[in-house]
Amino acid sequence: MAYRIIIVFIYLAILSCSEPFGIIDKNHNATIDEECIAYKIDSSLIVQDGNIQYLIAGPTNHEKFNISDSDIDLCKLNQGLGREYFPALYEPQYDPIEKFSYDDGMECIVVNDGKIKKIFPYSVLSQHETINETVNGEAVMVVYCELAKLAAVYKRTYCDKTLTFAPSGYTYFDNDYWNGVQGILMWDRESESLWWPLNDKCLSGSMQGTTIAKASFQVWEYMTWGEIKKQYPHSISVSHEQEIEIPTNLPSYSLEDISCP
Repeated sequence: MAYRIIIVFIYLAILSCSEPFGIIDKNHNATIDEECIAYKIDSSLIVQDGNIQYLIAGPTNHEKFNISDSDIDLCKLNQGLGREYFPALYEPQYDPIEKFSYDDGMECIVVNDGKIKKIFPYSVLSQHETINETVNGEAVMVVYCELAKLAAVYKRTYCDKTLTFAPSGYTYFDNDYWNGVQGILMWDRESESLWWPLNDKCLSGSMQGTTIAKASFQVWEYMTWGEIKKQYPHSISVSHEQEIEIPTNLPSYSLEDISCP
C-alpha cells in the first residue's frame, strides 16, 4: 500500500515540474489552452473523432471516455496510473475484526447494515479507492482519496439507474473547491460518465450535471479502530487481497436511456 502512495506523489511531482504545454485539438489544429501550467496530461490522451472528443481510458484506444461538451477543463485534468491500477471492489468480502491487528488510531468508516457493522479501514480503502456495496437494500459506494483526504459513503442510484463505480485513472482539481487540491475522478461502468466527488458533480457523459449524493449519516460514521473494538466488538471488517472479478454483464446506458429530474 505504502509504495503505491509514494509512486503517486512522485508521479505528481514530476508532472508539476515539467514545462507547460497546450493540448492540441487535432481536428481544428488549434490550441485548446496555452496556459495549462499547474497540472497537465499527455496530449496523445485526447482523441478527436469528427465532432466527438475522447479521453483515453485504458491501454487501448478502444477504451475511452466521451468528453464532448463536458464540464471538464483539460487544464485541470491530471493523468494517473491507469484505470484499473487501484481496483474497485464489486462484491467485498469481510472477516471478524479479531482477525485484524490495526493500530488503535487507524481511521475507518463504519457502515450500519442492519444489525451488522461493516468496517472500512483507510489502509484498505487506499488500495481500492472505491468499494461498491449494498446496505439495507440501498446501493452505495465507499470512496477514499488519499490526495484530498476524502472519505465518504455515496449513493449509487441516479436517474433511476443503479451504477457501478471505479477510479478512472485520472485526478482533477479546481481552485474553487477544496483549496485546489487534486481529487479522484471516478467513472461508472454503465454510462461511462466521469464523476468528481470534490464538487459532488458528474462532469461528463450521459449523467453530466447529476449531483453526487452522500448516503445518510444514519448509515455511516467515522471512527478509529480503537473505538470500534470497544463499541462494536462483533463487527466485521473488509478483507485484504480479495480476488476481484470485474463485472462484464452490466447494462449500458446512453443519453436516451437517462431521465433525470
